[in-house]
Amino acid sequence: MDIQGEYIGFDVLSSFRLGAPEIKIVLTGGGTAGHVSPLIAVFQELQKRHKSLEALFVGKQGSVEERMANEAGIDFKGLNISGLSRTFDLGGICRNIGVGANYFKAVKKAKKFLEEFGADLVFATGGYVCAPVLHAARRLKIKAVMHEQNEAPGLTTRLFKNKVDVLLLASDGSKKYFKKDDGGRRIAVVGNPVRSEFKRWKSKDAKRALKLSETGFLVVSFGGSLGARNLNKAVADAFLNVEDIGELDWIHITGEAGYDEFISILEDGHFDFKLHKNIEIRRYVSDMALLIGAADLVVARAGAMTISELQMAGKACILIPSPNVTNNHQFFNADALFKKGAVAMLEEKNLAAGRLIREIKALMLDKDCLNGLSSEMAKSAVLDSVDRICGIIEELVEGRSRDERK
Repeated sequence: MDIQGEYIGFDVLSSFRLGAPEIKIVLTGGGTAGHVSPLIAVFQELQKRHKSLEALFVGKQGSVEERMANEAGIDFKGLNISGLSRTFDLGGICRNIGVGANYFKAVKKAKKFLEEFGADLVFATGGYVCAPVLHAARRLKIKAVMHEQNEAPGLTTRLFKNKVDVLLLASDGSKKYFKKDDGGRRIAVVGNPVRSEFKRWKSKDAKRALKLSETGFLVVSFGGSLGARNLNKAVADAFLNVEDIGELDWIHITGEAGYDEFISILEDGHFDFKLHKNIEIRRYVSDMALLIGAADLVVARAGAMTISELQMAGKACILIPSPNVTNNHQFFNADALFKKGAVAMLEEKNLAAGRLIREIKALMLDKDCLNGLSSEMAKSAVLDSVDRICGIIEELVEGRSRDERK
């Protein structure tokens, strides 16, 4: 990722720091952890800078964002909303009529949340739950900032690109989708905000904290917060061919949606859970930074935030892009790094247990290649993305405060 911190209309080194007037920020985004992690990273940095910070997270009821907001200690308010169907059959049309009705109810509820909270600014990261919150913010003339993590923008970003004060992009490559002066809003290329914990852990220290062998070769695999069915199946098949794995230490996170099916596959294959102590299966991990820190090799999907976390941690990885995402953006995310020699890539059409094990063992045995991947990932990391975003938020809030004092 070759970005030089371009800013249009902003001073990077904002003087708006600790002891400044209170900030009341509304965070919104969800559907996957990839939309939520940037919000939490920015919240945690603002918390360090501003003792008087107040934050409210508005997301979907009973969602991954609700769980993650609660874990981060952020007050949460829920909306009853769902995404549009992308199919145009009768079922899809009927679904979208219901989605439309719920949407305007959600806008009204979001407006109430923002008014009661007294929001200074809304920070959005994508997912359909952002739409009613951004809509409400526009009605109330509240400042809004939106961050797009992927190179190809998602639907919510495309819909609201002209309705926010600042549009934040992860890479220079995204600028081609937007006109510089479109709608009068500003654009800043800032990278993806990642929590500082991802650069904290050295492998041996993390393994020690997890009570794992410090000398063993640890593979960590996951498909995202909701799981990934085909990736889960390939890993389960690999575990059933345990003699091919050998003495590899392997921790796999199935995601909430995939756990029961994953365990069923292993049980149907008569996998002996007690015999294979080097294999661990988890439904969900709250401290992903620690687990990634411990890994010698990561096998994962190619979501933008997953990649940014792996870059921050400087981890060698095998990326398996999901083909079931808008604009095939995961392939483009992974391919850009593959061409730089920063990752190994395995397309899902080639994904099978035997192939996955061969790729893992090849990297385990080739230390130079493994270390080369790790080094290139670390070089491609954007380390000050959180600081850049916080500076922009601070300037907008400071500008609003000045306007109110006039």
